[in-house]
Amino acid sequence: MKRIHKIIDGWEDSKDAKSLLREKIDELFFSITKEGLDSVDKINEVKNIFLLVKSNHTLEQLVEFSLTITNQLLISRKLKEAEYVLNTILAEEINETIEAEIFLLLADVTIRECRWDECLRLLSEAKIIFEKHSDNFGRAKVENLWGIFQGERGEIDLAKDHFKIGLSLINLKENPDLAAQLESNLAITEIICYNFLSAEKYLKNGLNAFPDSEDNRWLAEMIHNYGTLHLHKKNYKQALEDFDGVIEIAEENNHLEILTISKGAKALTLLRLNRIDDGIELAEESLLLAQQTKDKLAIADINKVIGIGERLNGNYKNAEEYLQNSYNLNMQWNNNLNAADSAFELAVLFKETINIEKSKAWYKIASNYFESIGAKNRLKSLEEFINSV
Repeated sequence: MKRIHKIIDGWEDSKDAKSLLREKIDELFFSITKEGLDSVDKINEVKNIFLLVKSNHTLEQLVEFSLTITNQLLISRKLKEAEYVLNTILAEEINETIEAEIFLLLADVTIRECRWDECLRLLSEAKIIFEKHSDNFGRAKVENLWGIFQGERGEIDLAKDHFKIGLSLINLKENPDLAAQLESNLAITEIICYNFLSAEKYLKNGLNAFPDSEDNRWLAEMIHNYGTLHLHKKNYKQALEDFDGVIEIAEENNHLEILTISKGAKALTLLRLNRIDDGIELAEESLLLAQQTKDKLAIADINKVIGIGERLNGNYKNAEEYLQNSYNLNMQWNNNLNAADSAFELAVLFKETINIEKSKAWYKIASNYFESIGAKNRLKSLEEFINSV
């Protein structure tokens, strides 16, 4: 119980409540894990925290604490615990706009767990409430999350539309943090299509919108986006520097999600530099993290990275298994973009092993997808790469 009081006292007393709250949560859950307890025990600890705050604070304070702790749980990828808090606060007598905020946070959880139908329902309910109250800021947050939902499924054109609608709903100077998120998310869609000039423009817009941010998570995500841009532009040394910076921030602040994907991205960069053993080793570290946090999309993507490494090492059977597994997982979770990436790597593998018919079949799957999203520059790059094999 002393551990729980420390969390609540930290929230009440600290000027930097969010970072301290996350630190205390991490300490609590680390001690639970060390003691050999499981996720049920973590849920019970969160329940105890919630009940203690409820018994000693007003409903308004309970809501504020619940939303704060949920955001910190999401950053640490403690999804079940976050979902418990949100569903528990929904049972209280809260107003509609708070309900809508909770629906958005629940939608965030469902995106991370590929619960697509549930996510759509939550986003739709939140949108109805914000529209009813003429809350454009709330509507913009819905559009941002809806765009992320579409992007995670590889529906890039739809994602772009949502991000642009979100930007049109807000005053960029009054809402710099959300504006920065929307701009950087648009940058990601352009990186995917290899529209690098547009991507750079949106990334700069994102930085300009929120230049004084001290949010370490936001900083890590922005550096990761630049790293991804440099990786696709084949500026591998700069990409390595970017991903190293992200990994350092993520490790210091326990941002497990961004740590996982940045290690995977750095691993791919090492493979492109022909540092094959280093790349495979780091990819395996990333895969272990993804499995520990049950990050389904990351697991699928990192299987692809390891498959590329195995191909480069001449272990073609292992390469096929990893790449096929990546493709199957992406199809299972309806991620058409990553499935197309895996299909392309299978095409490269089969061309290298002189199985031309299979290579053509997999290449067609990949090219059909990128053609469907209008990614002409990426299609050109894929064609050049496979012709060089």
